[in-house]
Formats: sequence, structure tokens, C-alpha cells
Amino acid sequence: MRGMTSWAFGEEREVSPGNYARLISVHEGWAIWSFETASGTYFGVNKPADGNRHPAPLGVGQAFFGETPFASVIVQATRPYVHFRGRHLHSKAKFRAVGARFFQEASRETPLADLDGSRVEVLVDSMPTERSYSKLVKEQAFFDMAGLLSVVVQVEKLNRLGA
Repeated sequence: MRGMTSWAFGEEREVSPGNYARLISVHEGWAIWSFETASGTYFGVNKPADGNRHPAPLGVGQAFFGETPFASVIVQATRPYVHFRGRHLHSKAKFRAVGARFFQEASRETPLADLDGSRVEVLVDSMPTERSYSKLVKEQAFFDMAGLLSVVVQVEKLNRLGA
């Protein structure tokens, strides 16, 4: 897997003081990571845009770094969602199925079933702070969203097991 060749499955590293990351598995291009801190264990899931390398743990919470854009799955108790991340911290995205005419906003309310199994074109606007418009970066990429729902199910199982 490009970008994470230095990470072996099951290998744990201290990515910042007191923050340990471990690559658990990769399923249809989605990488599942565990993060352990004094506060508990958390999981991160990401997938690169077509042709990009996988992002790796940054060492700050559950953050990742690498080629952008990339997709992250946030699995919360309320509702899991996909966040398309751009070069900068603050980002918003639009997506459309390949071949569709119009884009729609990607948000926490976007049903995962609308994305799962499809190939989507994504436009991501990002900037270092919420109002630094002069540093706005616009990126466009394609993602294969196959396996999205099954990776969410895997992380929900891990959460229940307290892995």
C-alpha cells in the first residue's frame, strides 16, 4: 500500500508523547487505525484520493497527514459521517457521482449509503483558519467509495469490543 510501506499491520508507534498509533487493517483501500492515549482508545479511518498515497498519523489526536485530498470516516455514537480533508485544517467539500451534472455539499448529514460503492468526484476548499480566505486552496479529486459501510461496521465492532 503506497504511503504506508513503513507501517506493518499491528505495529504500534508512539506518534507524539503519550499518543500511540497502530495500523489495524486495510479494507478496499480504507485504512483503519487505532489511537491509544491516557484517555482511551479511538479509531481513525481514511482513504486517499485516486492516485495518492495513504495518509499516516500526524501524532496530534487522531489527525493524519499526507497527500490531499483524502477521505476520513468519523464514527461517532450518534451518526458516522465522511469528511473530505484538504491541505489545510478548515475544509468543506462538495461531491457528485462520476457522470452526474451537479455537486452537493458533503456534510455530517450526508447518508453514507449515498456514497458507499460509488465513484465520486470531490471538490475541497480549505484554509489554515476559518477566515483566511487569501490562503484558500481548491483541490479536485476522484474517490472510489467501495467498502465505506463495511468499514464503518468494522469500527463499530471495535468500539463495542473496546479494542
